[in-house]
Amino acid sequence: MKAGLAPGFLLNSAKKNGAKRMSLNNQFKTNKTAEIEGVWVEYAPNNDGTVPAFKIARASKTNKKYQKTLNKKIKPYSKALELGTMDEKLAQKLYTEVFIDSLLIDWRNVKVSDISDDEQAEGFADFTQSNAIELFDKLPDLYDDLEANSKKLSMFRDDELEDDLGN
Repeated sequence: MKAGLAPGFLLNSAKKNGAKRMSLNNQFKTNKTAEIEGVWVEYAPNNDGTVPAFKIARASKTNKKYQKTLNKKIKPYSKALELGTMDEKLAQKLYTEVFIDSLLIDWRNVKVSDISDDEQAEGFADFTQSNAIELFDKLPDLYDDLEANSKKLSMFRDDELEDDLGN
């Protein structure tokens, strides 16, 4: 790479001849409605063919509900956070609660057996804060995946949303 040039410069300059030209808007503009109202994240079908899905909002500086909830939850612990002395389990609990309270909007086709310790339980679980906490305690990698998706710019871009709708 040439000294002083960022990788994006080379990518964009390479596309000047006939390829789609990019701009910062093309790369970073999101659907503000989708950021607040949420997008559906689907997973592999359940054994019965239903598709579990979670509606999540975007974790960003522009999501006022997320920012307000985050600030309210961590304010009592701001000194411990600043000093790096906050207990890791407490921090994870707080961030999970912030996610559930401000970013997880809804779910569908989440089986009761996915939440409870009873693998034989039938039916679908209602979307509630306590059920979400149980689910994420039982399946922490699911929480990690949803939380990561809530931060992905690509999840909330118009072109990505159109692709998901089959347009």
